[in-house]
Amino acid sequence: MDYNVITEETGGVKILALTLKNGVLIIVSDSELLFGTIALALPLTSTTGESASSINPVFGVKDDILAKSIAERVCKKINKTVIASVFIKNREPEVIENILKLLKKVLERL
Repeated sequence: MDYNVITEETGGVKILALTLKNGVLIIVSDSELLFGTIALALPLTSTTGESASSINPVFGVKDDILAKSIAERVCKKINKTVIASVFIKNREPEVIENILKLLKKVLERL
């Protein structure tokens, strides 16, 4: 199989990660799984030594910081291209905390 699907859910927060041979698509939501703000992170480059990222506000930019940080964090861990989509309605600290906990679980499984 050339792909793997990882799902995690807690406290209304859902994360779906679709791993491919050369990268990962991560969808984060606090409701049904929907596309939201999309960030792209590319693996380390020899010139900068950092992962490059770009925000593509397909459906707005309200979750741009979270999408960018998720994409970059996963990219640095796996050294592959990452596309992260974040659709969050509730920005209470508990929701963000649940996202970070679930992301940690997903990272362990990548």
